[in-house]
Amino acid sequence: TQIAMDLSVRTTITVENQQTTNIQAATAQLTSTDSALANLTSILQSARQLATRGASDLLTPAERQDIGGQVDQYLQQAVAIANTQYGGSYLFAGSAQSLTAPVTTSGSPIAAVVFSGNQQTPAPMLFNGQSFTLSPTLQQAFNYKATDGSPSVFDTLITLRDTLDSGLVTDQSAQAINHAVDDD
Repeated sequence: TQIAMDLSVRTTITVENQQTTNIQAATAQLTSTDSALANLTSILQSARQLATRGASDLLTPAERQDIGGQVDQYLQQAVAIANTQYGGSYLFAGSAQSLTAPVTTSGSPIAAVVFSGNQQTPAPMLFNGQSFTLSPTLQQAFNYKATDGSPSVFDTLITLRDTLDSGLVTDQSAQAINHAVDDD
């Protein structure tokens, strides 16, 4: 029975060591995901500020194009964030495992973004038979191919850049709100 107890203790230690390793790896992946999403949030806040600044009718077309160039840089950064890797896997690629980046672009400047991953999140086993999703899908994080048809982060940045580059910016807030309709 001493041998059986020794084997049982060794098995317990091995299982606990594996669970500790799993939890440490999950914590590191969650930290990477959190950092990527924080960077994306910062980019979107900065793009919003640029959009507000670009809407001013005091700017010249060249100044708007400069702002459009900054938005294009944010777009490139957003694509890089979408291709963030941890442990040899792409965080936002879903359960698809690929050697190449799941988010690719076409055009120069970027005119379109294509995703080759999937929307299935892998949930690794961590502790006592429980599993947790460690990163959101590209759809959840970047609104890519949203079910409600709303534009993705990429499409929004492309539209903002193109609008600024064209110089045809209209201040929508100057239009009448709650304007009474004349029924004559």
